[in-house]
Amino acid sequence: MFRYVQSRKYYRESCVNKHAWRYNPIGFEIAYALYVFRDILNLKIEIKGIQKWIELQIKKNYSLKSGLMDRNTDDPETLSARIYEATRLPDININLNSFTYEV
Repeated sequence: MFRYVQSRKYYRESCVNKHAWRYNPIGFEIAYALYVFRDILNLKIEIKGIQKWIELQIKKNYSLKSGLMDRNTDDPETLSARIYEATRLPDININLNSFTYEV
């Protein structure tokens, strides 16, 4: 399962799934699962592999204007409320240099 969620195929399929990214913050969820199970399952994943999922979620849905996760979603209230899932993540520096603001 962990190998699959890190594959390009999974990412492509998640981008067309209306319940992924735009409704459920799978970027936070996958990052958390990889972090929690990396030692138990001897996953060969570095913090950068976890970091990319967090950055993707923020880049896809966070609005600099509103300060909420209300971009590219049909349910901005639910997705914005689910930012609490990020509180379970370890302290990781994220890079938003390529963050593009969309109105």
